[in-house]
Amino acid sequence: MKRNTSVFVIVVSCVLIFQLICGEKAKAAVEPNASPQQLVNADVNATPVSDPNTPQPIIKIESALYDFGDIGIKTVNICHFKFTNIGKGNLIITDIRSTCGCTVPALEKKEYAPGESGSVEVRFTAPAAEGDTVKHLYIQSNDKQNPEAELIIKAKVLARVKFEPELLKLSLKEENAGCSPIKLNSTDGVPFAVTRFEATADCLTADFDPNAAATEIVLHPKVDPAMLRKVLNGRISIGLSHPQCNEVFINFETIPVYTLNPPMIMILNAQPGTAVPRDVWVLNNYKEPFDIESVTSQKGMAKLAGKEPGENGYKLVINITPPVSQSKIKIFSDTIFINIKGGEKLEINCRGFYEKNQKTAAK
Repeated sequence: MKRNTSVFVIVVSCVLIFQLICGEKAKAAVEPNASPQQLVNADVNATPVSDPNTPQPIIKIESALYDFGDIGIKTVNICHFKFTNIGKGNLIITDIRSTCGCTVPALEKKEYAPGESGSVEVRFTAPAAEGDTVKHLYIQSNDKQNPEAELIIKAKVLARVKFEPELLKLSLKEENAGCSPIKLNSTDGVPFAVTRFEATADCLTADFDPNAAATEIVLHPKVDPAMLRKVLNGRISIGLSHPQCNEVFINFETIPVYTLNPPMIMILNAQPGTAVPRDVWVLNNYKEPFDIESVTSQKGMAKLAGKEPGENGYKLVINITPPVSQSKIKIFSDTIFINIKGGEKLEINCRGFYEKNQKTAAK
């Protein structure tokens, strides 16, 4: 047993001596002229520092700003940014980050040798509104001095085709809903034609000749009264052949027959089973006489408590009785229907909140 122990001790001692010799050699390699104390303190496991003499790439943008000048609304505009690798190492482009409205096609190559040039193509879609606009893009590369080279696009967006009115105001009680003509004018003197006319729910249509180009075109929309009653408000899209304006939009609004005030009922600190009265005005915007047949609700919470005639309508007193809460949820809702004699039905959404200390119903 003693003999085996002695052999084990000798082997371990040899290993330790070998590691010590290797460690001293490694320290000497790190700092050949170091003193013995410096060799003891040297960290042979430290992360190696990159060689500053390694050839580095440098990206140089020929012109980092491109000004399109005056452009049309929603037009697609293309520009190019040229760059050169003026460094001594290979330039590697990892990504080109663009902002909203800008599209950058994939580069043909991403690595550029020293002295080699390249180009970034940018497609810029102008916004739908007039005014000055500025966009920023960034070329991300392995250039340590400029890892995100900035590109800037500027433009002034102008409407090449103006139109009036800017908003169509319609009436359910006038012939052709009181719709006025739509006048389109070229602001740069370039003739154009109308190629398309579309409206929400097809409630407005217009005749046009897609082959008749002019610097001024007047359209006379025709209104479908039945469809207009269903949508009331919407938008018209007019397609154009103008090279700097291929589409314009015109919103339309229709005066409804009735207005409810308030348009929504809110109840706070409600008690279950306790009626809460609310005043609701029902007005006829065309000053026509009418009568209210009944007031009901989807969940049966609302009852008509009073009706008082007023100018162009009625003041209603509606009692809303919140039900007993069946859960920990402390809110309730209902839809109230005001039925006009003759068939029209008006809706008011009701939403309420129970008192914080309200207990739920026992199950």
